[in-house]
Amino acid sequence: MLFSSSRKASDILQAVLGDQPKGFLASRQTVYLADMSRMPGLVTRMFALPALRKMPFSVGVVLDENLLADWPSQADAVTLIGLRNGRVSSVTFATSEADVGGALGFSP
Repeated sequence: MLFSSSRKASDILQAVLGDQPKGFLASRQTVYLADMSRMPGLVTRMFALPALRKMPFSVGVVLDENLLADWPSQADAVTLIGLRNGRVSSVTFATSEADVGGALGFSP
C-alpha cells in the first residue's frame, strides 16, 4: 500500500506513477491512498478530485483526518505499508522517486 499524507508525498507518487500503464498498481497488488483531509473542500472538489480521475491509476481518497489519526507517516514521505495475509508486515518511508520505484520493483 502506498500512502501519502502530504503534498510532497503525493507529488513523489504522481511523478513515479504518472508514466506507468493503466493497471500497473494492480499488477503489483498495490493500492494508493491519499489523505486529503487538510485540503479545503472547494479545492478538493473543483481541482484535486477531477485531476485524480484523469490519472492512469486509482487513488483512494480520505477526507476525514480522524480515520487516519493512527496511521504511520513522516513529513514529506510516502508511507509504504506491506501486507501479508491481511496483516501489516512492514512499514517503511520513501522520500524520493527512486525509493518508491525500488519498492515497486523498477527504476523511475
